[in-house]
Amino acid sequence: MKLKVHRSPNFNPANPKIWEGQTFDLDSGKGKTFIMRALLSGFDVSTAIKIGPFQLKQYEDAIYADLGSSKGKKCILELVFDDRAVSPPQETPVSMYVEPYWLFHSFFIAMQLLNDSWVGMGMVHYYSVPENKLVGTYGSPATSTADDYWSSNKQPTVENIDPDQLLELIAKQQGNTEMAIDRYSLALGSVMEDALIDFVIVLDGLLGYKTHEELSHRIPVRGSMILAQDNNLRLNYYLTIKFLYDMRSRIVHGDTDDIFFPDNKHYNAITSLGYSLSDKPWEYRYQIVDMTRKLTQQILMFFILHPKNLDRDWLLNLDLGLVNLHGE
Repeated sequence: MKLKVHRSPNFNPANPKIWEGQTFDLDSGKGKTFIMRALLSGFDVSTAIKIGPFQLKQYEDAIYADLGSSKGKKCILELVFDDRAVSPPQETPVSMYVEPYWLFHSFFIAMQLLNDSWVGMGMVHYYSVPENKLVGTYGSPATSTADDYWSSNKQPTVENIDPDQLLELIAKQQGNTEMAIDRYSLALGSVMEDALIDFVIVLDGLLGYKTHEELSHRIPVRGSMILAQDNNLRLNYYLTIKFLYDMRSRIVHGDTDDIFFPDNKHYNAITSLGYSLSDKPWEYRYQIVDMTRKLTQQILMFFILHPKNLDRDWLLNLDLGLVNLHGE
């Protein structure tokens, strides 16, 4: 389980005041200015996008090669911040590295939620201003996507970002979907079987919220009702999610150590939803995990946008068809 670096009882990255200035000031009194910079993979930007002290910039080999490499689309995330003013001057490990990283990491997770892609982040590099001299690094390879194969899939180009939507996604990282968001982010940096397990844990935590009975049935029922209105589509989503849930259970309980191929009934359901399944085992495994990511992201975003629905009674009413989901 990764450290929740973007959480602190004394630090709220969704505080609007953080986003008002061009520079993030950690404390009253100006200290030395630094730029945090990291490579984000899985998407790019059509032009520089600035939101408060942050900027997403187009990647250029000649400028950013020291930040690492990644196949497929990529861009650069920057944060300008002022360290605490202390006497004698020093850049403390907490104020210079940890606290700015909470904010930086929260922005990164928001990008993972906003983009339909395997969004990863490399090590964060710190540069002094105005010297532009590298003074340190922070972070972990765990935030990078685990395999460059994902770069062969379709990746988005971001034209702009709604600041209000971004702020909402950052605020929800401290709400009742916190565990699910953490697990979703963790899955994006995991190898295939581990990623599938973590994605289904997200579905389990959301669709099985405070429920311990008939989960292998309740979770696909609830997921299918959230994802579709049409009864035929719901049946296909039900069969697809049930297949994924059963696969997760068999992997974690030692019945299998690999992603297996569905029987005809589940194969037809999955392909009817528009997902392609290759007869080549290696490619098929990636397709199944990527499909699991897509379904998980859609359901996770539903609960992020409707946090009151993450409630045991609401979910039980959903089971009984007493919720007019798509009329809300």
